Amino acid sequence: MVKFLKASNACFLLVVVTLCLTIYSYNFSSYYEKICVDESTSVAKNLGFSSFSKKIRHQFDKLTKNKVNSKNPNLIAYLKNIIRPPNDNKLKKWNFMVKTPQAEEIDNILKKKNGFFVEAGGFDGETASNTLFLEVERGWTGLLIEPDPYFYTQLVGKNRNVWSINACISPFNYTSKLYLQESFGQLGRLHEYKSTEFITEVPCFPLESMLLALERKSVDFLSLDVEGDEVPILKSINFDEIDIKTLAVEYKHGNPKEYLEVMEKNNYNMTRAIKYERPEIHLYVEDYIFVKKINLH
Repeated sequence: MVKFLKASNACFLLVVVTLCLTIYSYNFSSYYEKICVDESTSVAKNLGFSSFSKKIRHQFDKLTKNKVNSKNPNLIAYLKNIIRPPNDNKLKKWNFMVKTPQAEEIDNILKKKNGFFVEAGGFDGETASNTLFLEVERGWTGLLIEPDPYFYTQLVGKNRNVWSINACISPFNYTSKLYLQESFGQLGRLHEYKSTEFITEVPCFPLESMLLALERKSVDFLSLDVEGDEVPILKSINFDEIDIKTLAVEYKHGNPKEYLEVMEKNNYNMTRAIKYERPEIHLYVEDYIFVKKINLH
């Protein structure tokens, strides 16, 4: 009887341990899949572009059809209307803040407080963010650009002191429309044509247009992580019109030589290639750091 009880207790303990590990594993693997009604976001509805009025979406279609250039006054006025301003509420976070290698490198290069960043691929506003440290610890602000409405809604709920927009940087010098695979909680690449797979419409605007809407012509740090569209976007940027001091550009999706050629042509040096990973917090880095040559002296 004693042996039976011991065996039963051992089995019970094993079941409890297994259950705990399963729950922990589920919670950890579901890190990216927290629904937006989480109390830390205070957001229960989609705040993406698709939630805008028909009038606003019709205006976008008109701008896209006419392929207005990046400085078009109607486009700038339109962007001023849809870019969400900084949130004055207290910053909310689900997890601890990570100082990414990119943020650390930019911090060491510029040694600046109260700077201005643009992060294309803003994700949920916290996970693997290359700008959160600069905002919280160095007093920076900036613009977060996130094409996925699911992640963008989470981003807004973090109450970051930044401007934000549910859009992408256009790979052209005019407004365009791309499509995102409906993947709920998974990173996806943008596609030019709509299909049964790629069904979420994403508005895309020239970087210059978005900055003009914010009345800015200079950026201290541009973080570009757009799942494979980095080179076309870099080629679309008018570096003569926008003073970008430093960049972190993900390079794993393309030909490294092409990145270097584009940036060398625009008077930038690649000062470091970062390859780093911390799987336990879903941080995977393959980025080039570029510094405008005039800022190296």
